Amino acid sequence: MGGEQCIYALIAFDGRQAKSVSEVVLAFESPAAANNFADANGIGDYTVGPVRFSGSPAAPVVRWRRVTA
Repeated sequence: MGGEQCIYALIAFDGRQAKSVSEVVLAFESPAAANNFADANGIGDYTVGPVRFSGSPAAPVVRWRRVTA
């Protein structure tokens, strides 16, 4: 990621199916911080990776909508 500061995400798997994600937790300052979070919260099946926000004009436009219960 060059000289830019990086943040990390923890991706937890549900363990029932290959590559089935149960949650994504943001944002950690290091992989070690994400690992500590997983240990403290009993998350056993997970991976940690850098987060990249696409600045590409080809990226889809995301619109936030108010959700009512």
